[in-house]
Amino acid sequence: MPTILIIDDDPHIRTVLAEALTVNGHEVLTADDGSTGLVLAREAHPDLILCDMVMEGLDGLSTLKAIRDDPGTASIPLIIITGAGEAGGMRRAMGLGANDYLEKPFRISDLLESVQARLAQQQIVDREVQERLQELRRTISLALPHELRTPLTSILTAARLLAREDNPGPVQVRRFSTLIAEAGERLRHLLENFLVFAQVEVFRADPQALAELRGVVLREAGTFVSSTAIKVAMVHDRFEDLEFTVDGGVSACVDSTYLVRIIEELVDNAFKFSEPGSPVRVEMRDHGAGLACTVSDRGRGMPREDVRRLGAWVQLDRRIHEQQGAGLGLAVARGLVELHGGTLEVRSAPGEGTTVTFTIPAPPSGD
Repeated sequence: MPTILIIDDDPHIRTVLAEALTVNGHEVLTADDGSTGLVLAREAHPDLILCDMVMEGLDGLSTLKAIRDDPGTASIPLIIITGAGEAGGMRRAMGLGANDYLEKPFRISDLLESVQARLAQQQIVDREVQERLQELRRTISLALPHELRTPLTSILTAARLLAREDNPGPVQVRRFSTLIAEAGERLRHLLENFLVFAQVEVFRADPQALAELRGVVLREAGTFVSSTAIKVAMVHDRFEDLEFTVDGGVSACVDSTYLVRIIEELVDNAFKFSEPGSPVRVEMRDHGAGLACTVSDRGRGMPREDVRRLGAWVQLDRRIHEQQGAGLGLAVARGLVELHGGTLEVRSAPGEGTTVTFTIPAPPSGD
């Protein structure tokens, strides 16, 4: 039985709404002001909230904002009740995250229809969240143990071999410590990628958090793109192979940390799967609707069917090329781009290289 919280300082309206909803199979809680409503929302976590716009003390807009600002109540669907001539307030309420509105006077049938629509919509959202969580659990249980075991085995093997030596020389110490450091770095990168991949799934399941993320504006995005590309090139000891053209003054709706992560993954793959001496090119420009960035290499490339299969934990042709973590890295980049409302496209051909192009929207005019 769905629970609905009514927040309204008019006792007559509270009674009428409560009776109508109770008769139609809903459990009803009532609050006579915004402050009491907030307490009930946090304690009972109802399936839906009906909140009047105009109330003494904490009004409807302030109550709505407080509900959306609290992680414990932010996802609860809320219908705002407005009076005639309150169009401006209604627009503000929708901007603050109200899911629907009812304008007084309204019929009980309108109320029930709106309530049913919002509850049905929330059921769809909840089902999608559960499906995503189930897929994430499946990914963790099937793939993560193997991916973690491989570098961990290298670390333990090198450490045990070193421990067996009674008096290891400098060359042996250096060789084994290098193996341990490389495997440890690979393990760290894998864990970070997994955590970002999990964050992407969490954001996708939380419309409020997703909206806030897409509201972040990054100025001078090119600075982050160029500095990150240079850093990755230096890690691969291939600075001479890096070519980049990055426009200045480009703004985009993207978190700088996530933009850096996208560039790291794409440029790292470009260097990893191309030979030293062959160019890796990074281009970023303003394409009119936001940021457009291309990372291309002249490496071994992939057949078209493999490009279609790319996704989390897919590691193509691994026995031949030992592509450690390539699928997850690209999945992380794609997920972060799409999380910010952008698109990512992969074009590749065997023996010709790979080109990845992504776009991220520009901030609204005036921002």
